[in-house]
Amino acid sequence: MEGLRPEQLARLGVSYIEEAILDLLSEAERDTGQGLGPAKISKRLGTYLSWYSPRDGIVASFLEKLKGQGLVNNVSPGAGDWRLTKMGREKRTLNQAVQRRLTRVNELYLEYWTALKSSFEGRNNDITFRKPQPQKWMGFAIGRSGFYLSTLASWREEYIGVHLVFHGAHGKSHFDRLKMSKIEIESEIGVELKWEENPKENYIGLYLEDINLEDRDDWERQHQWLCKQLETFHRVYAPRVIALDASDYSVE
Repeated sequence: MEGLRPEQLARLGVSYIEEAILDLLSEAERDTGQGLGPAKISKRLGTYLSWYSPRDGIVASFLEKLKGQGLVNNVSPGAGDWRLTKMGREKRTLNQAVQRRLTRVNELYLEYWTALKSSFEGRNNDITFRKPQPQKWMGFAIGRSGFYLSTLASWREEYIGVHLVFHGAHGKSHFDRLKMSKIEIESEIGVELKWEENPKENYIGLYLEDINLEDRDDWERQHQWLCKQLETFHRVYAPRVIALDASDYSVE
């Protein structure tokens, strides 16, 4: 096996390689009752590298790091028999539990957005609903690049919301320009909004808090609120967004 190129290895990331090593050692112990050496681990990971000397040096350095954390130990240094310690087994069990929880939450998001799409069908508006994804937000076009609407649902923080997002080279200027009409916009929408500035994106948000995403009996109420606010955001912001010109705004 020729192995990964340097840029591919970099993309894998440290945490991925560490978790993969722990997984391989656990599988070896379960299947054979034995440990693994750096070369075998490297070949299974695809990190047995022709451009690196020694060829299993990447994994060897990770094993030493994991040993320093008390997660693995070389029970036979001459043979390179690396195995999980008790702490390493506990960490792997915890990681698997976290991953199962994340998978379950992602499945909940997908089900939640699919149900919202069903609630959205048949409503008279100009919003195109994209294919639901297993994530905490959904994006919607608003008629111009550099802007989009989004719906949000946070299982952990227990809220749902709607955003108008500004991004790109003129995102900050467009946000500042629209903020000049803050009083008028909030009067038209009927509530006070959150105007948030961040390094990558700026957004205007509205939220409904104390929401239990796992309470499916409450989904109809939640989805009606999201549909109404998304339609309101589109009605109020779409014409303003299309008319915006960043050159109209300049910082004194």
